[in-house]
Amino acid sequence: MKKIIIALLVCLFLVSCSNLQGGSINTPYPTFTAQPTFTPYPTYTPFPTPLPVTEKWHHYRITYSISLDGYRGVTKVWMPVPVDSVTQQGVKLLEVSPVPKDIYYEPKGNQIIYWQENIQNDGFKFSEQFEIYILQKTWTIKPEDVGTYDPDDPALFYLRPSNMMQSDNPEILAAAQEIVGEETNPYQKIQLIVSYLKKNMVSGGEKEDAVSVIRTKQVPACGAAAHIFVALSRAAGIPARIVSGVHSLRPGTYNWHENNFGTHLWTEFYLPNYGWIPADVLWGDGVILAEYQGNRIILSRDSDFNLGHDGKSVSWFHMPYVNNHQEENSDLILIVEFLGTSEHPDY
Repeated sequence: MKKIIIALLVCLFLVSCSNLQGGSINTPYPTFTAQPTFTPYPTYTPFPTPLPVTEKWHHYRITYSISLDGYRGVTKVWMPVPVDSVTQQGVKLLEVSPVPKDIYYEPKGNQIIYWQENIQNDGFKFSEQFEIYILQKTWTIKPEDVGTYDPDDPALFYLRPSNMMQSDNPEILAAAQEIVGEETNPYQKIQLIVSYLKKNMVSGGEKEDAVSVIRTKQVPACGAAAHIFVALSRAAGIPARIVSGVHSLRPGTYNWHENNFGTHLWTEFYLPNYGWIPADVLWGDGVILAEYQGNRIILSRDSDFNLGHDGKSVSWFHMPYVNNHQEENSDLILIVEFLGTSEHPDY
């Protein structure tokens, strides 16, 4: 009888231990409840009220995961988490697996999951699942209603130069001056910049920083298009920033290697009395300006931010980083579930 009791106690101990390894967390998660101390997104206040726009919110449940092959030993993984903003609301982190070492906001307001795992086999999977409401809207912008920039507006933070968007470079400054001329209205400046890029840029080249693009007039990828638009806008005195995420969301399961599910960089610019406005100036089907179709998810904003936990500084962040490089050789899976449409986010 004594041996049977000891055997039962050992079994209970082993089951308990197994539940602590390789598990997942479900909300509520204690550290996730903290809010970022830095809020770079001013409250969106439409002007005039109401604006003649069509507005809907599309509700999704999304699972984002990566399965690593070829990694052994202590491995560090960083994955972006969307945050609330003008074009997306009600972000709710439902599950993270395995239990992460940290979930946190970096100083510019981007949210990050960080794992550190001792990997011994191929196929080790990291994943997150969340729900989100994404805006479908067309902004009607009247140049005469665009105000002037308040010197104390936090949006002016996005006038500074950066590594890939050298808005203080003499060539960028000269190009911006030539493009906008004597125009003073911020929205009309944006329209002039968009027209210039559409007319003068061609697909090609290799370098994606703004100075290289303005010299060669070649745009190798979406990052280059976003960088040159932001650099010229900032040089013309208009706050602007890149955003990175996924475009053209549709229900289904997608593997980045088999059917690239739409990782992408685009932009936002800031207008007084209107707030942050989306723009994708060299989109393949034509310019997207002041329009959002409810099918793009933003995973990070801005550039030159540090991943934390001894991670590197990155120019964009829409795919997981593994041991300080953007991981593109492992299975990256996106599962999209469409949950419905409403006039207001219901959360």
